[in-house]
Amino acid sequence: MKKIILSVLLFTALFLLGACGSSSNGGSSSNSGGSGSSSEKIVLKFGHHLAETHTLGKQVELFAQKIAEKTDGRITVDVYANGQIGDQRDLIEGLKIGTVDMSLGDTAVVSNYYTPLGILDLPQMFDSMEEGMEIVSGELGDVFKEEIEQQIGIKTLVIEPVGYRFTVLGKETKVSSLDDFNGLKLRTLESPQIVGTFKELGVQTVALPTGEALSAMETGVVDGLESNAEFLSTISIWDLGKYIVETNHNLTFETINISKATWEKLSAEDQKLIVETLDESVDAYFQDALAANVSARELMEEKGMETLDIDVSKMDSISEKVTEEYVKANTLEKYHDIIKKAKE
Repeated sequence: MKKIILSVLLFTALFLLGACGSSSNGGSSSNSGGSGSSSEKIVLKFGHHLAETHTLGKQVELFAQKIAEKTDGRITVDVYANGQIGDQRDLIEGLKIGTVDMSLGDTAVVSNYYTPLGILDLPQMFDSMEEGMEIVSGELGDVFKEEIEQQIGIKTLVIEPVGYRFTVLGKETKVSSLDDFNGLKLRTLESPQIVGTFKELGVQTVALPTGEALSAMETGVVDGLESNAEFLSTISIWDLGKYIVETNHNLTFETINISKATWEKLSAEDQKLIVETLDESVDAYFQDALAANVSARELMEEKGMETLDIDVSKMDSISEKVTEEYVKANTLEKYHDIIKKAKE
């Protein structure tokens, strides 16, 4: 009888211990179900590839600050900037399997998983950042978000423009026309749209991760690179780059994503709170981004970089060709029609 009583007591103790353990942090988030408990502490792991000083990095920090304030610290966001927990592809894979809760992702990178998103990165698709923001905030963005969840298994909560991309050349690579691009080696974003645009100019493209861009220029692997003003200023491009060519071949967009596994653990109230807080951060970010691109260009010129005054009208026909071929090859007519309708 003593053995039976002892066994019952031991089983009860183990059961209670297990029950207590089930409410502790069992992954990136400590919430344990879609219904959620408003008293449970939630810690979200947010990784991205940019510096904290970039406007996107500041947006993430603002989101983390606001969500903590609104919940009195019940929901906190641990931010891992500068690729601390992986590059963009690593982070997307982490979202898919639930080892990362949230991340930023260039649309050019995300489009490797969901092709239609790549239409945003086609050359000269939008006439301004304002137009780009308006269009992705409407029907097009809604379609993308729904299909990304269905096809990739992650949730995209925000799509927003970053800035126009142009070309920077090294100190020994001055050009007098776009024809002089023929034979150059340029580091480009890992994007078939951007790669396709430069190949039309006869450029040998080298797709490299963000962190390898400068070293590639320094070692002579490439003659230059293409990116947007703010990013180029954060890596002090003037140390190696000398000339700017206003190709303005692409308006870069960014996504803010959350793991579907993490999302489904959140209560409906917390889901709504996260979306509302992100929306608030977008409003602040967009004004900062517009100003940052202007100030970054001014800084580049102050540091001695020179903008080459050359005819870039050739980009118009190249853009039309690349867009037509990409849309047709990937059956993106539906999305292209939405954009054209919105532009009207």
